[in-house]
Amino acid sequence: MVRKALGLSAIFAVFWLSLPIFCPASSVDRYLHKNAQIDSPPQNLFHGSAMKPIPPLEAASFALHRLEARGVRDIVICEISWIAAAISGYLVDAKGKATINGIDYSTFRIGIRDGLEKKNGKFLAGDEFVFIARGEKESGQSAWYPSPGPDYKIADGDDVTEGMLAYEFLLNREKFESLGSRFP
Repeated sequence: MVRKALGLSAIFAVFWLSLPIFCPASSVDRYLHKNAQIDSPPQNLFHGSAMKPIPPLEAASFALHRLEARGVRDIVICEISWIAAAISGYLVDAKGKATINGIDYSTFRIGIRDGLEKKNGKFLAGDEFVFIARGEKESGQSAWYPSPGPDYKIADGDDVTEGMLAYEFLLNREKFESLGSRFP
């Protein structure tokens, strides 16, 4: 009897802990800025196609859970943009607070796959493909995660790091950097 109760408790715990992953996109509404800008893929691209991207609010729900898992708190989703090259997915821009490696960050971009590239159990809808954070140092200079940041110039003979590749997805940089002032 005790073993059965423990088994049921374990099943309930696994179910309860997995709930955020299966949370409907509508639950993300309370995290959206009142003036959030949400971009959807052009519907005519997928007319008659069996493959369709997940909706932007579903991508935002995945992004929200990924941000929370990274320790970001006070999350406010401001912009959601759909991209189709080099990866098919959404760039979700949000304000929030997180300390990473002793540095405070307040602006975040997280890339979420839309499911159009799904193949052999890889590249699934909801998978994260990039995470960028921006904050300010005490000196007023920008702090970027991952380091070394988008302004780093590679010296002759240096290798490009995986962190450097993240900035391929820093599209519309000026908009990203002004997120806090555009969405007070």
